[in-house]
Amino acid sequence: MPTPNSKIRVHLLVPEYYGRTDTIRSAYRLVRKLATPESPISISIEDYPEIDQIESLEYRHKWEGKKWIKPSRSFDNFEKRVSSYHSMPVEEVRKYLEKPEDLVQRMEAAALWIEDCMLKFSKKKDLYILMNPYGNTSNYFSGKSPTRKNVAFIQTTHYLTETTTAPHIPVAYEILAMSLRFLGFNSGNFQSQFAHVNSRSCVNDSFGNITDIRHRILSADICDDCLSHLIHKAEVNNFVIDFFYEAFEHIRGLQNTFQRYARESKAVLEARVTQSNLLFPSIGACIRLTPKEMTVYKFFLSRGEEGISYSDFVDYEQELIDLYLRHYKGSDDQAYAKAEKIVGRWTNPYSNQDLREVISKINSKIKKSITGRYSAGFQISRVKNIRRVVHAVGQ
Repeated sequence: MPTPNSKIRVHLLVPEYYGRTDTIRSAYRLVRKLATPESPISISIEDYPEIDQIESLEYRHKWEGKKWIKPSRSFDNFEKRVSSYHSMPVEEVRKYLEKPEDLVQRMEAAALWIEDCMLKFSKKKDLYILMNPYGNTSNYFSGKSPTRKNVAFIQTTHYLTETTTAPHIPVAYEILAMSLRFLGFNSGNFQSQFAHVNSRSCVNDSFGNITDIRHRILSADICDDCLSHLIHKAEVNNFVIDFFYEAFEHIRGLQNTFQRYARESKAVLEARVTQSNLLFPSIGACIRLTPKEMTVYKFFLSRGEEGISYSDFVDYEQELIDLYLRHYKGSDDQAYAKAEKIVGRWTNPYSNQDLREVISKINSKIKKSITGRYSAGFQISRVKNIRRVVHAVGQ
């Protein structure tokens, strides 16, 4: 167990076959923003070269992950065993389920990999979190290994990420919550000693209803019993406790402040676009767009509320080429020819299939990063034969 008041190094391990999704990157950016040099935690993100096990997982066609989650001992009561990015929608990825014992083995394998990479630099105060894309038969959003106290996982595709304003918010919260548990609640059996079966609006609440994570975020609290344990038994100092209180309060604000503001004033999210990203500063969301996607998105933004029909793209061929070249990251001599070829498919009067596919990918990324009604106005929507982006986006 690490010294309670020493800095924890949190390592997010992202399987290379799934990649750093917008949810993962936004959650990482949010925690990194809170984890200043003076704070008790630091955070890094690593691409983990894990072999994809999807073919060995159980696929449940009707699985949605919306059921109530009963407190389970699945991650505690078993004997220790010998030890491409998916283009499918998130809703499909989470239908591939693994058993808790198999997930624990994957967590430990990830920890061993990074320890081999770090060699002597790995210490007991390092916390390894596997950012897992697949579901599990217990429908757990997160959990720690029963055999290693510094290893855990978060399911980044879990349905409950869709119950908040943006899916990265509960992921970021859970990264911080795991750091606190690792620091102050890392002795014995966590599930039986510290987890609350009945909600206390505490960081250590177990899930009853699927929406409990939202209530836990909105409370931004640590119950009296857990706070007493941190102070008197784990001997965590006030500076560290204050950091976590302030971090939880910040995340609560991202979830709660905008919802109240939107309900009262019917406001929309503030957004701005950069060279490669669509940013939503008030909730910390970041959506990365490819050069093709950014070209199309900025072009629709430039058309304003009037929008534009597919058939009119041919009149803006040179503007589209110039816009694409401003976002193309290559330096080869064929850049202009490549731009002409891409834009030529968009201005083809006989087929707009490629353009439709690009728009579909843009809208899909926005829907995955901004949940519910908040995302609609930032998508490229259709009104009769006109396509447009409803809300203004700063550039």
